[in-house]
Amino acid sequence: MQACRFIIVKKAEIRRLFRQPRAAPVIIVAGLDERPYEFIKSNELPYNPYLDLGAAIQNMLLMACALSLGTCFGSFVGELDSIRRVLKVLDYIR
Repeated sequence: MQACRFIIVKKAEIRRLFRQPRAAPVIIVAGLDERPYEFIKSNELPYNPYLDLGAAIQNMLLMACALSLGTCFGSFVGELDSIRRVLKVLDYIR
């Protein structure tokens, strides 16, 4: 089971929730499904899931660059509640 989850946002009215350049035709929201990592009981690996998600995001950015597409990495920490509600993100996705 893969832990990385992505939501593709194309609708302009939803993209307005994000404080990113308005010209972006698509926003990709990345999240982490923590369920596959529940079996890890060791304190030595608490950040592994986030490294997986970061690597996936980096690979998307690199591929976009290779395809001559513009990208902008962003964080929406202050807007998480409203974004989760509008996109109907499940509780176990971080």
